[in-house]
Amino acid sequence: MCLSRDFSELATLQLEGAADEADAHWQRMLDSGRAAGHGWVRKSLCVGDDNGIYLTSPDHLHKVMWTGERLSTDEADGAWRARYRNGTGWGSGSTPSLMGFGPDEDRFVVIGDGDEVVNITLFWRDAIPEDWDQFPDAPSHRIAGLGRADMGDPDLEAIQTEQSITVSGYGAMTVNNQPPTLVEGLPESAARALCFYLGHDPAFRPLGLHKYEWNPATRTLEEAWVCTTVSSPNSVPFVSQGSDLVYTCGTRERQWTIEAVDWTTGEPAFHYVLGGSMFNTLGAGVTVMDDGRLLFGTVFGKARVLRLCTTGVASAPPARDVVLRRRSGQGCAWVAVASVRSWAQSLSRSAKSGWASSRVAADSESAAARALMSSMAWGSRFARSERVSVMSAARSSASAQ
Repeated sequence: MCLSRDFSELATLQLEGAADEADAHWQRMLDSGRAAGHGWVRKSLCVGDDNGIYLTSPDHLHKVMWTGERLSTDEADGAWRARYRNGTGWGSGSTPSLMGFGPDEDRFVVIGDGDEVVNITLFWRDAIPEDWDQFPDAPSHRIAGLGRADMGDPDLEAIQTEQSITVSGYGAMTVNNQPPTLVEGLPESAARALCFYLGHDPAFRPLGLHKYEWNPATRTLEEAWVCTTVSSPNSVPFVSQGSDLVYTCGTRERQWTIEAVDWTTGEPAFHYVLGGSMFNTLGAGVTVMDDGRLLFGTVFGKARVLRLCTTGVASAPPARDVVLRRRSGQGCAWVAVASVRSWAQSLSRSAKSGWASSRVAADSESAAARALMSSMAWGSRFARSERVSVMSAARSSASAQ
């Protein structure tokens, strides 16, 4: 479905295969207990510079074309549908990513497939080269590369990801969303929910990032590196090409963290401990802003991370922010900044449900800051920590007016 920005025009199209496959797939999901979040199309889409729209169904990657007047699945307009490996039967868990944008670059669509051990899968985005031979184990001639993302363990029997494949240049990286242990009685279909909600718990903390690199000279997808010491339970990583670092939200010792890994070598560069589960990204992505701040979503709202130097804040936080500051000796420390209003409203809701003992005024930064550190159980834990202090980085609403 395409909707014009002023809501005056609407274009719709049924995907190829939907009429024959969608009902049966949905019934199979109901019968297996996987109905929640497992529709025939369950992930988002991406759009290329040629107006190609890419999305997945349980067995196929689709390219739908916007002609300027209508949506099309006609090959004459550049559209196509290609089958991918799907050993589990549940389909891909990743929104497609694009690779290759220069006039002389190879151009691909990248997904994680549906095999028991997920493969980073590259598809030729445009016309398939005439001299390209189909892989023996690839279900489509359009597949250009298959990278088994086993996190360095060739004996691994199952690993899946629910994140988009992280792409920068010709590199493609995925994270491990498979918990090391399961709860007795919990269906396997709910395994990754443990990483999303309890990824800070050592019992459910997955380890591993796995990167492959396309070699344009040999036209092969080659393993670049495996990092087995960093955990990214549910966040979508982000690559900063300027610093050559890939950022993600991870966990260490039951705390949520910012993790940075060298994009070229896979070596951990640094990490910073943010705090408890209020920093759980719950599937959100990390973004590096133009001013160097990190921005990501959490279960309590948006959070920013910036640098705080001994000489002052490198770039002043915006109004209505609270800053959680790590005390440091010399140089710069990392600072997490999140919207007071979001936190205050969350705290207010929590107070009503018995999580907090005092009501929070959503329009008062000072009240929100105090409640953040004292009213909630996790706030009390922060307040008791010798390493964490809180300060208000904005004036009160009255002063601001």
